[in-house]
Amino acid sequence: MADWLEDFTVSNIAMRNIIDVPFFFRLGSRMRGPDGVPVGKLRRVLVNNVVVSGADSKQAALVTGIPGHYIEDIKFAHIYIRHRGGGGEEAASISPPEIENAYPEPNRFGPVPAHGFFIRHARGVSMRDIEIQPLEEDLRPAFVLNDVEGADFAHIKLPRPAEASFVLKSAKDFSVVARRPIPDTHLESAAEKTGLREYFRLVSAMSPAGRKLPSRGFNLIRAAQAKGLAFAGREVHATICKPARGTTTATDGKSFGFNIT
Repeated sequence: MADWLEDFTVSNIAMRNIIDVPFFFRLGSRMRGPDGVPVGKLRRVLVNNVVVSGADSKQAALVTGIPGHYIEDIKFAHIYIRHRGGGGEEAASISPPEIENAYPEPNRFGPVPAHGFFIRHARGVSMRDIEIQPLEEDLRPAFVLNDVEGADFAHIKLPRPAEASFVLKSAKDFSVVARRPIPDTHLESAAEKTGLREYFRLVSAMSPAGRKLPSRGFNLIRAAQAKGLAFAGREVHATICKPARGTTTATDGKSFGFNIT
């Protein structure tokens, strides 16, 4: 018989010095029942008013379905996570295995590329009033979303400076509001977007005539995209980066940034 887990809440909890992930929501496909039994469901979940301190940092909170089967309608609100930090740049490129046929145990995924939440194969994700505070600087992005449809973020508080707030891969209908200094943003589709970094700037945006495009935020990106401007000497639809200290535009278009394709 397939397992169905739906319509439940987790609220008013404090956790200290946990040795693995603060949250672990996993939809698997071990398929040990009779032939023809479908994959189960994990949906309509509310996690509210949770404080986590002293958490291990090699893994973020995990919310992960499996290819073709999504965790649905999961909401986090009023969450504070204080973890040990210390993640390096190399960890940001990790791609955790799917292991959909394995027993659902978080350590099987190994280190993950986010220090806050790693969300994969999910629909209808809501995050509101979330604070993530590493004790040591962590160079991984706070949120990594992979194959996510419908993700709303509001009032998110992250450490500064942050290399990247969000990394989006195959994400649809993504929005973030009230996350200063990031302007309120909505994306219908993000095939592979990295960034939403602090202090948006267009990267040395030059028109074909050599005229600099002023840095005024997200609306100019779409304008630049429509005009087909060349960025940093090559055709790039648009890139936003943190400016170099003492300058008004970023010095280059490295992989960090928010690439509109």
